[in-house]
Amino acid sequence: MATFKLQISTIDNNILEFKKGIWFNCDLVVPLGVQVIRMYDKSECIVSKKVYLFGYQGKRFGTDQFTTMDQFIDYRNFHCLSCLTYEDCYLTFGGQSLSLY
Repeated sequence: MATFKLQISTIDNNILEFKKGIWFNCDLVVPLGVQVIRMYDKSECIVSKKVYLFGYQGKRFGTDQFTTMDQFIDYRNFHCLSCLTYEDCYLTFGGQSLSLY
């Protein structure tokens, strides 16, 4: 099963104090789009962060590595692509192997 790693800035609309590197299974990632996450810090000040959101196993993760869905999908496809031979090149998505040729 193919996986890829992202630096996560938010989990379920909560901004993390420090980014966290997490591995994700290619088949289970659902792209959602860009959103600004806002929350209050300990001093009652508003903290906001613009992140690219995606769903994974019932949670919403955010990363600032991407600004568009195309960038996210390109990154995911690059890491989820399996090419055993030139003729046998496919992308694993949703448990299915999709041929690129």
